Amino acid sequence: MSDNELQEHLNRRKLLRNLGIAAVSAGGAAIVLNKPVAAQSSAGPYRNVKNYGAVGDGVTDDSASIQAAIDSLPGSGGAVLFPAGFYRVSNTIRVVRDNISLIGEGIDATTLLADTSLPIVVRVGVAATTERGIYCSIERMTIDRQAGTIPIGATGILWDNFNYGSERLTRVNRHYYGRKITGDAIGYSLYDSHSSNMTRAHMNIEHAAGIKVFGCVFGKNGGEAFDCAGIIEITGTANDLTFVGCTFIPIGPATLTGNGNKPVVVMINGMTNPTGVYCFIDCITEVTSVGFTSDASTPVINMLHIIGGRWVLDTAMFNFHPSTKITAMKLNGIDITSLNTTNTVILVNSHWLTISGCSIFGNSAFHGGEEADMTITGNRFEGSVLLNGAFRALMFTGNVHQGLTNTTSGSRFVTNNLQAV
Repeated sequence: MSDNELQEHLNRRKLLRNLGIAAVSAGGAAIVLNKPVAAQSSAGPYRNVKNYGAVGDGVTDDSASIQAAIDSLPGSGGAVLFPAGFYRVSNTIRVVRDNISLIGEGIDATTLLADTSLPIVVRVGVAATTERGIYCSIERMTIDRQAGTIPIGATGILWDNFNYGSERLTRVNRHYYGRKITGDAIGYSLYDSHSSNMTRAHMNIEHAAGIKVFGCVFGKNGGEAFDCAGIIEITGTANDLTFVGCTFIPIGPATLTGNGNKPVVVMINGMTNPTGVYCFIDCITEVTSVGFTSDASTPVINMLHIIGGRWVLDTAMFNFHPSTKITAMKLNGIDITSLNTTNTVILVNSHWLTISGCSIFGNSAFHGGEEADMTITGNRFEGSVLLNGAFRALMFTGNVHQGLTNTTSGSRFVTNNLQAV
C-alpha cells in the first residue's frame, strides 16, 4: 500500500466512522453499527515506520525507529503503519498518549519480533508515571518472541494505564502472559484475535472493568507444547467481563497440581472485589482439565453466567475452592462433557443457582447450605445426580437422569423427573 493509498484509506475510515458506519460490503451496502467503535485514532494523521528508519528484516533492531514514528504524531493522535515484515524489537514499544493506533498488514504479514529477554513488547500507558492512553488500538499484526527461555512475567501486550482500548485481528505468541489488562481501566475490546504458546496464561485481567472479547481463539498452537497453567486468569478487582463466541483449545500440561495434565480455562485467583460479573456466551473449549477454578484468596464471585456453547473437559466443569462463595450462577443451554465421568459438575457454596436446558455428560453433584437457593430444571444428565445439603430452597424438576440420590433437607421440590436407562 502506497502512502497516497494509505491516506485515502484512512480518510475513508474517518468519514465512515463519523457516520457511524463500520465498513462497506462488496456490493456497496453500508454496514451500520448500533454503537461507535471504541478506538477512533486511525482516522487521524499517519506515520509509516519505514519512513523513520525501520527495516523489517527480523535482524535489524527497529525499536528506536518504531518509537520515533509513534512519538512524532501530534497531540491529537493518529495511526502508525507497519508494512509487511518482521520488526525486531529489543526495547518496549510505548504508547502513552491518546488516540494512537498501531496498524499492520495482517497477522501473517506484520510481526513485532521481541528479543527473548524483553519483559514487555508493547505497552499502552505507564501506571508508574501516570502516563495514559485513551482510545488507543492495535490492529492486524502478530506480537511474537524469539526462541529461548521465556522470562517469568514476560508480556506480549500490556494495557497498563488506559481507557477504551481495543485490538482487532491480532495474534500473540510465545509469552508468559499473552495480554495483560490492568490499570483500573474502563473499556477494552478484543475482536477476532489469536493467542498461542503461553507459559502462564493467554490473558490476565486485573483492576479493569468493561472487558469484551469477541470471536477469539485461545491456544491455537503453532506446534509447541508449552506449560500453560490456564487460559484466562482473573485477579484483583476485575468486573464486567464478557466472552462471546470464543474458542479455548490449549496444548501442553498444566502447572497447577490437582488439575490433571491440561490447563484450566478460567482461573479466578485473588479476585478481591465481590462485584465481579463474568459472562461466557456460545464459547467452545476442548483439551482442558477444568472449566473454572478459584483460590483461597477469592472469597466471593458475585455473578457467573454461562450461556450456550460446548465445554469438553478432562476433569470437571467447576473446581472452586471451598472458601469461595458464588453469589449467583446461571447455566443455560450448554453442553458439558467430562472425560472423567465421576465428577463432571460439582458445585459447593452457590447461594443462587439456575441450570436449565443443558446436556451434561457424566455424573453431577450439587451441595447446598442453609443459604443455597437452586433451580435445576429441564436438563438432560447422561449420568447420576447427587443432591446433598440443607438447602434454603431447591427445585429439581423436569430433568432426565440416570440415577438420583437425594439426601437434602430444608425446603425442596424434587419431582417430575425421568430416569433413563
